[in-house]
Amino acid sequence: MKKILGLDLGSSSIGWAMIETDGDKKNIKGMGVRLIPILSDEKDAFSQGKSTTINKDRTQARTARKTNHRYKQRKAVLIDTLEKSGMMPDKQLLNELSSIEVYGLRDKALKEQLSLQEIGRIFFHLNQKRGYRSSRKGGEQEEGKKMSDYLTEIKERKDEIERLGYTIGQYFYHQLMNDIRFRVKENVFPRQCYINEFNAIWEYQAAFYPDLLTTDFKRKIGDHILFFQRPLKSAKNLVGKCQFEKNHKVTPRTSPLFQIEKIWESIHNISFFNKRNEPLVITLEQKKQIFEYLDSNEKMNATTLIKLLGIAKSDGWHANELIKKSGIQGNTTKGKLLKAFSQAGIENSNLLQFNLVFEEKTRVDVNTGEMITYTIVNGDFEKEPLYQLWHVLYSIEDADVVIKTLKEKFLLSENQAAALSNLDFTQAGFGNKSAKAIRKILPYLMNGSDFTNACKAVGYNHSNSITKEENLERQLADKLEQFPKNSLRQPVVEKVLNQLVNVVNAIIEDNSLGKPDEIRIELARELKQSKEERSTAFDRNNKANKMYETIKTRLEGDFPGLVVTKKILEKYRLFEDQKGKCIYSGQLIELSQALTGQGVDIDHIIPQTKYFDDSYQNRVLVLRKENANKGNSTAFEYMQSKGEAAFLQYIERINKLFDDGVLTKSKRNKLLTKEEDIPQDFLNRQLNETRFITKESVGMLKKICTDVWVSTGSVTEFLRNQWGYNEILKQLKQEKYNAFELDDNINSLPWSKRDDHRHHAVDALVVACTKQGYIQKLNTLNSRLTREDMKITVDATGETGWQTKRSLLDQYIRIEQPFTTDKVKGFVENILISQKAGKKVVTTSVNKLKNGFIQKTLVPRGPLHQETVYGKIKRYSKQKALLNGRFNGVDSIVDPVAKQAVAARLHLFDGDPKLAFKDLDQNPIWLDESKTKSVKE
Repeated sequence: MKKILGLDLGSSSIGWAMIETDGDKKNIKGMGVRLIPILSDEKDAFSQGKSTTINKDRTQARTARKTNHRYKQRKAVLIDTLEKSGMMPDKQLLNELSSIEVYGLRDKALKEQLSLQEIGRIFFHLNQKRGYRSSRKGGEQEEGKKMSDYLTEIKERKDEIERLGYTIGQYFYHQLMNDIRFRVKENVFPRQCYINEFNAIWEYQAAFYPDLLTTDFKRKIGDHILFFQRPLKSAKNLVGKCQFEKNHKVTPRTSPLFQIEKIWESIHNISFFNKRNEPLVITLEQKKQIFEYLDSNEKMNATTLIKLLGIAKSDGWHANELIKKSGIQGNTTKGKLLKAFSQAGIENSNLLQFNLVFEEKTRVDVNTGEMITYTIVNGDFEKEPLYQLWHVLYSIEDADVVIKTLKEKFLLSENQAAALSNLDFTQAGFGNKSAKAIRKILPYLMNGSDFTNACKAVGYNHSNSITKEENLERQLADKLEQFPKNSLRQPVVEKVLNQLVNVVNAIIEDNSLGKPDEIRIELARELKQSKEERSTAFDRNNKANKMYETIKTRLEGDFPGLVVTKKILEKYRLFEDQKGKCIYSGQLIELSQALTGQGVDIDHIIPQTKYFDDSYQNRVLVLRKENANKGNSTAFEYMQSKGEAAFLQYIERINKLFDDGVLTKSKRNKLLTKEEDIPQDFLNRQLNETRFITKESVGMLKKICTDVWVSTGSVTEFLRNQWGYNEILKQLKQEKYNAFELDDNINSLPWSKRDDHRHHAVDALVVACTKQGYIQKLNTLNSRLTREDMKITVDATGETGWQTKRSLLDQYIRIEQPFTTDKVKGFVENILISQKAGKKVVTTSVNKLKNGFIQKTLVPRGPLHQETVYGKIKRYSKQKALLNGRFNGVDSIVDPVAKQAVAARLHLFDGDPKLAFKDLDQNPIWLDESKTKSVKE
């Protein structure tokens, strides 16, 4: 007996189903759903690819508290220092000066002698407002970075005061003199401008107080108090391990060694195709020429690449989309240095020298035990001038130490060293390979091997595949372990995977279920996407939805009575993409024909009987007679059969649509695909196991099971539909309506399987029943052996009725139905949905006291109440007229005597304010017995 566990993993749910198989016998052991409560804001942010988390507001408030606390710390140290030096300003100077007077003092400090207390007052002012400073090395001075509007405004203000020849204090003083309402707080300047003003004031006033205002004292006040900034915490512990050399950490992306390896990988990925979709062969000599260019430039665009390869765009050669959009990235490290050299006037080209020397090494082949010789980059690359220069700029944080090292080690002048010290090589982060792995792979890349073959040559298994025997010999764990908090650095993914751990462990501990022998898992699309891909998909879907709404409104106006369905919208989109022409014949099609299907069909470019792809990119709008003549051929083969003239017109028509940007590269390639070139790995490419979430989930599940497979949503949807499981939840919903004697028919209501969480369990059951053989057959539909194998299975059933109306694939899959819909329905009906508990209200905190005792207290896990404004209550009052008969706010009167008097007058007139307050001049409301004070009107 073999137990197979199917898992449907979503961003807020986990569906599971376990089946038991014994030859042809199958049995459902159990099904269930685990919901993962996720705040709507957090889920929306994740789906949209935003970095916002539920902790954003809390961390922002904490940052504000820290900033305020550090300001007070600096202020306390400044007060202590000024008191000891006799520079502490008195209360009048400290508290009673207006804003314009303080800025006037800063202006005066650069023109005449101030008292020590006045200088101290300026230091207090500088401590309050000290400007913007980037956490990036070199800060806002770094060039080539795309600045935000905020940073652009800061830079413009800096340029303005430099043009005027003012310091910050002088600039604000003159602005306030011209307009007392000038908003100082809204005008942010760089930190360096404040430092420049401090230096200028100190130098001018030091001439009057040379014994006190010394260089050491200046360093103490300026560097250690006023402008001190805590260095960022080291993040070395977050640097990942190399996938090939497990004991080595990955190298920085700006490392000269990484830059060269990255360029060679990019070169081997360059691809060009002509009008007939034939690839361009790029020689090793041409690749070396491309490398020479990229090694000395930060980027190469498609135009430069075409020219270097000696081909012409007019010849019909097209690069892949990535090259056309963004080009090929070159040596960014060298590019930055070259630009800095040019600006600083450094002509020593030897500093950019980076020669790699290869040497022979031997290793033992793990499979054969033989000694194999391989080539590696010599470790002396670290002694090369470029590497040495980069290492100084990358590893030393203190700018003064960098300048000193550059002057001593590379014999640069003060100005040249200062210019280079502003370069930041840390922001780019880290690559995905260690220096040791790169040293092994690089020689083979440089000699013409692609990345896969280069890894194979040095014994690296870059796909992490193992043999069947090695897999069976693995030691399996009894249960799964939770991921440590923040170990995945993606809260939603971490939460989902930890809940998956809980579900799988609970299944293993259940005596009626037990440990699975095989696990099949399907992951939701948004989990497999990167942040950038989720953001792009969200924007694309939003744009598409708006476009469809516009089209729907237009069609409903132009064609009254037409029910605009999803199919109609697709037909309109195909009509627009093809500019109203049949893609095969080139004849014009009327829009009304296309929408109503009068003599017009939607055709699969590569027939579904040969290629499992029902996407928009595999569909075109054609005349019905052309579709009938095409039959089971690919578009390319069909057009070739129509003769040379028709075929060349077809090629020209496709390329014209592609050049006009209405035909995607994917669809163009399908229209030019020959019979023998039909892809055999469409599903395998969808099951890309290099995705982060896929690797993590599969790697985790392999700890308890030898066979772990990944399935894809398109296969699950196809099988679920063919096996008839789509209607199960709808039927259960209808039975619920009938039980409550409701007249609603489910078919007349807006229905989606997502309205019922149990659909996750149904999907998981389909995933568990998805054999590798099904995927293999879907991948190789064009194979004669596959079709023969399916036909043998279909013919063996002896049924002929419904079979003739369906394709061979549909017939085969329907025969393979694992369970009847009634049986599945019975299990689904009894599912009790499990839900993850919310956040704990309190947690236990353990504190070790100095006397050795241990104190345990309960600490709240979240806010005890909603955020509110709090502080000292200040009452205010305003006058309100008693006349016009509208006053009724006796309780809001602040003065108790007046309140009592007004209430008494109202009581005399039965609460009628119109009579009570009529003619108060003649009949006032007195507030004292001597009748000297009265309530004003």
